[in-house]
Formats: sequence, structure tokens, C-alpha cells
Amino acid sequence: MNSSIDTEPDKMLVYITDRASGGELWLLRLHAASGLHPVLFGLICGVIAFSVVASPLLGSGSNSQDQLSSAAFFAFSITIIAAATPHMFRGAAEDFVALSPMLDMKPEEVTLFQRALVRMPNQQLWWFTAIGASIGLVHAWILGALSMNLEGLTQTFATLWIWVTMMWTVPALIGNAITFSSLGGRAKPNLLLPASITPFGMAAVRPIIFIVGMLSAYSILLSTSAVGPSLIGFIACMGSAFGLFFIPLRGIRKTIREEKQKAISTLDKQIAEYQNLASMSTNELSSLDALLTLRDRISAVSSWPLGLAGVRRVMIYVVIPPLTWSAAAIVEMLISQQF
Repeated sequence: MNSSIDTEPDKMLVYITDRASGGELWLLRLHAASGLHPVLFGLICGVIAFSVVASPLLGSGSNSQDQLSSAAFFAFSITIIAAATPHMFRGAAEDFVALSPMLDMKPEEVTLFQRALVRMPNQQLWWFTAIGASIGLVHAWILGALSMNLEGLTQTFATLWIWVTMMWTVPALIGNAITFSSLGGRAKPNLLLPASITPFGMAAVRPIIFIVGMLSAYSILLSTSAVGPSLIGFIACMGSAFGLFFIPLRGIRKTIREEKQKAISTLDKQIAEYQNLASMSTNELSSLDALLTLRDRISAVSSWPLGLAGVRRVMIYVVIPPLTWSAAAIVEMLISQQF
């Protein structure tokens, strides 16, 4: 194998080979089998979830606000998971291909990493399924949904559905984040072309858009009696959000800082050779000016490889929507208390 991935004796290579040998993630398989656009696939899953959770209202003639809010929450959450999963994982594979020139890898290594980013060994998927189901049952018990009536059964089913699909998705996302962090430590970025390293930023932003979509769903429950117990899922999403954003950037940020320090140190030595400004020729002054300009340019390179497009995505998709949704839900809750 290439020395670029052999530096740490094969820890990452063993992990990547193990993942690449597994099957595609189960949500990706379901989406591929459907042949639908990811958004349409997500919407259909969401409609199914809403129909299941809201079904007890059909027979009772009741118009329970809590039941409708729960149905909307589950529908929104499952839509986000199902629609975002293909975008996140296949997008991560595309980000890796964009980064591969600075990683000095052979074509077969690039293929291996591409496969690994969308796969996981089936044994691990079964374990994560069991863990998700267990957490889902405990969560349903805390919510008071573990009962044999139709409402309890539908709530339990939807809670299990969310936790299982989250466990199919989040561990693989964390694995991808660690992989990008490790690759960032091995990258050879060109500080004069900062746009070439923005795929590292996209690898961090893609999962965050998904997690923030999940967090936005919790604003639906703010006016219901389930808001307290549902904080379990909210806290889990918040923890995932921080990890999935900062972990993939850790390696490349360290590399950028080290490369900047080396480049600036080299330039400072060259600049120090120009001591007597008064006696310099025009060519020498031009050379000094070019060195100073280059030093300023390299000093201005950010260690956050997001680029303007990444910053815009963070603001448009990550910051504004949750604030808007939460504010609207809080206002609605205050109005309902007044009247």
C-alpha cells in the first residue's frame, strides 16, 4: 500500500478494509431499491409514519392535539432521516474523491475508501439495530407508550423506527467523521488554493444539516405533554451535532496550522535577508514586496476549510431554521397559555 496510509501501521487501513467488505448501509439499499429521488423517498416514509401514529384518531373521533403533534414529529423526523441519508453518505464519497489528489493515493486505495464510506459490516449493523431497538423500548417506556392499546402500539412502533434508523446512520457518520479527520492529518494542502480543501468542510456540514433538521422536529413537541421525556432524543442529537461537525475538521485544521507555520517561518527567513532598504535596487524591492504579499496571503488562510459556500450553508440551513422554528413554537405555547 502507499506510504500515505501506512504511516500509522494500518489502523485506519484495517478499519476501512473492514467497512468496505460489508454491504451498503441498509437505508441506502432501501432507497436504491425504491428507485425514487431521495426527497420523494423521504416524503413517502414520512407519510407512512404520520398515518401510523395518527391512525388511533380515526376510530375515536378525537382531535387530540398531542397525538397530531406526535404524528407530525415522527413524520418530520423520519422524512429527514430517509431523505438525508443518501445525500450524506454518497456526498461523503464524492467529497473524498475531490480530496484524493492531495492524499497521494493509488486508484485502488481511492476505490477502497469510496466503498467504505457508504458501507458497514452486516454484523455491526445487526448489533446497532439491537441497540437502537433497546433504546427505543426504554424511550417508549419513559414516554408511557408501552401499552397494548392502538395509541401505545403506534407510538412505540414509531419510537423504535426512529431509534433503529438513527443507529443505522449515526455510527456510520461518526466513522466517516473519524476517517476524514485521519485523512486531514495526512493531506498535503496547497495554502494558495484554499478552495481545494473545502470538501473537508462539506464533510462536516452535510451531517450537521441532517442533525439540525432532526433538532428542528423537536419544536413541534414544545406545546405538548411529551416535551419533557422527548429531551432524551434532543440531547442525543445535540451531542451528535457537536461531534459530527468538529471531528472531521480536526485533522485538516492541525495540518493547515502546521503548514502555515512552516511557510511563514521560511518566508520570514527570506525576508530577514533584506536588511538595508535604502541601498536596495528596484528588483530587490519588488522581490521583497512579493515576499511580504505572499506572507500576508498565507497568514490570512483560515484553518476552517469551509469556504464562503460552506459558511452560507451553515447560516441558511443550520442556524436560521432551528431558531425560527423554536421561536414560532414558543410563541404558540405562550399564546395557548394566555387563552
